[in-house]
Amino acid sequence: MPVLTLASLRYLRQHPWQFGLSVLGVALGVAVVLAIDLTNASALKSFARSIETVSGRATHQIRSAAGEIPESVYVRLRRELGFRQAAPAVEGHVSLAEHPGQALQLLGVDPFAEAPFRPYLRQLTLDGTDSLNQLLTASDTAILAATTARNLGVGIGDVLTVRIGTQTHPLRIVGLLAPSEGFREQALRNLLLTDIGTAQRLLGLAGKLSRVDLRLPE
Repeated sequence: MPVLTLASLRYLRQHPWQFGLSVLGVALGVAVVLAIDLTNASALKSFARSIETVSGRATHQIRSAAGEIPESVYVRLRRELGFRQAAPAVEGHVSLAEHPGQALQLLGVDPFAEAPFRPYLRQLTLDGTDSLNQLLTASDTAILAATTARNLGVGIGDVLTVRIGTQTHPLRIVGLLAPSEGFREQALRNLLLTDIGTAQRLLGLAGKLSRVDLRLPE
């Protein structure tokens, strides 16, 4: 055997604990790096799910540097340009009057335009009736994430009072968002869904949108 190999074997026989600790150190280092990679991958996936929950499956978005865009932009896309893969959205944050420190992400959508963007909305039902229809036919209604509803102790038919600035607004819960089609509870947590008109009124954005989601072909 080569001299270097014999010397190494002799050293290892004389210092077995040092050899064992060296191997353990390398193993721990590899385990730490692997754990960090898995954590980062999980965090990125969760972040992507959260973004997809709010932004939907849009490939592009129309936004304004001023913060809001007029509704006429969306109307022109649909009516004049005939672009059907478009959906308006109004978004903001609200706090809860009865739960200090708790904030929800308010998302106002048009149920008629949402099919290509947020498929998890298709599974919203209430006693056999589509909950999204109730957003359009009843005033001051909202849909809440099921996890958040459990944490707040509210259910379908209950009233949730939200606060925006110094104003409070009661909203009746007409449906619950549950994880589906790959969406985890974490992605839907703290999401409060209303129709466009309700969100505009609550946030003081009459005639304006936060963005327009688009699905453009490759």
